[in-house]
Amino acid sequence: MRKVIITTIGTQKDECGEENRIELISAGRYYEKSGVHCITYRESEISGMEGTTTLIKVYDDHFSLIRMGAV
Repeated sequence: MRKVIITTIGTQKDECGEENRIELISAGRYYEKSGVHCITYRESEISGMEGTTTLIKVYDDHFSLIRMGAV
C-alpha cells in the first residue's frame, strides 16, 4: 500500500453554458489486489460528503466507484 495524492476535478455547465470547475486534492492510498488497481481516500467537508470514504477500483476495461459511510 502506498500513500498518494488524489486530484479530483469536476466541471459543470449551467443552462446558459457557463462552466463551473471545482478541484479537490486529497491524501489517499493506492494498492493492487488480485490484479485490480485500487485507490481509496476520505471525502472532505468541501466536497459535501464528509464522513465518506471513496474506493475506486480500476480494471482492464472499466472502473467502479464505491462510496461508504455518511452518503
